[in-house]
Amino acid sequence: MPAWGWLLLAVVLGGVAAWLLGGGSDTNGNRRRVLAALLSSMVPISLWFGQQTKLQQWASRPEVEIKVDKDGNLVINNRGPVDLKNIEVFFTAYTLNTVKDTGGHWVSGEIQGVSPANRSILSAEYLQAYDLITLNLHSVESLIPFYDPFDPANTQKIVAEQYCFRIAGRVATSNAPFVRYYFASAARGSPSPLEDFGFGGGFQTSMKFLEVRRKIIDHQRQLFHDEEAS
Repeated sequence: MPAWGWLLLAVVLGGVAAWLLGGGSDTNGNRRRVLAALLSSMVPISLWFGQQTKLQQWASRPEVEIKVDKDGNLVINNRGPVDLKNIEVFFTAYTLNTVKDTGGHWVSGEIQGVSPANRSILSAEYLQAYDLITLNLHSVESLIPFYDPFDPANTQKIVAEQYCFRIAGRVATSNAPFVRYYFASAARGSPSPLEDFGFGGGFQTSMKFLEVRRKIIDHQRQLFHDEEAS
């Protein structure tokens, strides 16, 4: 039941209780018995509503939105309906082979190198539903460098370097493992073509980026044994 529903119920019960206790002495005994019966009935009703809420949470899959905002913050937004716990964020840099397509665009190819961080870059004991946590990536720029996208000398490097953030934890209600992967661009303030397939370069280029994304996710699953995660 939503909070306003419980508040309305409390107001109604308060009015009923005041009425039952407000009579003369000749009826006080009956009124108190009715009040006791009414209040005792609220116990199973409250338990039932609590059970229904928990059942809904257990049957729900977490919906988490991940992004890097314009200020360089990695934002992990738990959009509900369940809480998450034991959150850890891992970072891996992937170096990809790059070639030019027929339109002259740099396109990422096969994975050439992998550089995972040796520990998580962010930990959180709990992330409630409809709450968020953030990490300013500028604070770890020695580990996660970003490049000026307006410098032509950085173009090939930006395409070749793709960043993957692995957000892992557990669903608080069921203890089931939870994992999401998010890709960020090495270009400061720009989206990753592995997240935004409308980044540019046409249909064939987008399909190539999608293929690279799948390969990296497959590698992450093998690296961290994520096969059973939700």
